[in-house]
Amino acid sequence: MTKWKKFLAVSCSHGHLADAKATKAALEFKKRWRPDTTLHLGDAIDLAALRSGAMKNPDSSDRASSIAEDFRAGTNFLRLLECDYYWIGNHEDRLYQLQNSPNAIVAHCATSGLAELHQVCKDMKCQIIPYDIEHGWREFGGTLFGHGYLYSMMATRDTCESMRKPIVIGASPPHRPTAGALCRCACGLVDWLPCKHQGDALRTA
Repeated sequence: MTKWKKFLAVSCSHGHLADAKATKAALEFKKRWRPDTTLHLGDAIDLAALRSGAMKNPDSSDRASSIAEDFRAGTNFLRLLECDYYWIGNHEDRLYQLQNSPNAIVAHCATSGLAELHQVCKDMKCQIIPYDIEHGWREFGGTLFGHGYLYSMMATRDTCESMRKPIVIGASPPHRPTAGALCRCACGLVDWLPCKHQGDALRTA
């Protein structure tokens, strides 16, 4: 008889914005659940200061968001989670997009951030999955896991029908649980961890 394998998937902790009670609950659940495989499906770091809109708007409050604090909180949670697979989300992808910026300060910030992130994952022997709609998937038990790459209220359904397999995704903008029952095949949505400015309770889906 084949032994059942257990997994834990967490997503969208968003660095310094993560609610301390939610991250603690996730870590305590892992201790109890004792999964064979642990996944972080992306957006472990928020990087609001590198948002394109913030960089273009000198009056944006996001420009003052601390990248150092964000990185410390995000990478610390990754270490504590001890994930085996880590997906690059659309927020971390800003680093990849900006590493060749004509602005030397921005390019240095992006390359330094990527070096730190990759070192953290190397130390944990954690595989990094790219932010890529074609190659950003990994299959476990006949189900595809990914960050989420479509932007609509029906992103989960549309992705499931497109991939023709059961899916679990972390992000489905605008960050609301979508109705998996609409899909013709099984799919799931791993809810993001609530942030400090949100009043949501920690949920599982």
